[in-house]
Amino acid sequence: MAGLSPDVGDYLGNKGLLEWYSEERTELKERLEAARTTTLDRGSRIMAYHRLLGEHRKLLSAWEAKKNYAAKFLSLAKNRDRLRSDNPDHPEFSGKRSDIQIAEDILKRTQ
Repeated sequence: MAGLSPDVGDYLGNKGLLEWYSEERTELKERLEAARTTTLDRGSRIMAYHRLLGEHRKLLSAWEAKKNYAAKFLSLAKNRDRLRSDNPDHPEFSGKRSDIQIAEDILKRTQ
């Protein structure tokens, strides 16, 4: 959670994504400990470590993607709310204004 904004951290916690990540990490940790303590021949142990490393990398990439998607979603939601609160009735489409004037007003809002 280091380096995340508080909003993104709250979102991940509220949606259960943080709990999901913790459970997946705990499962991988248990499987790693089992691979260390069980009696296996050298090749099988190395293959188990290799599989676990691949699953760990896959979990980390999924977690990073979820964090990025959460930040993007919150940013889009904030922009949507800002646009709705600025002028909820969209008066730029009413009146006798040209298409160019309407387009310029819309572009000013998005900058």
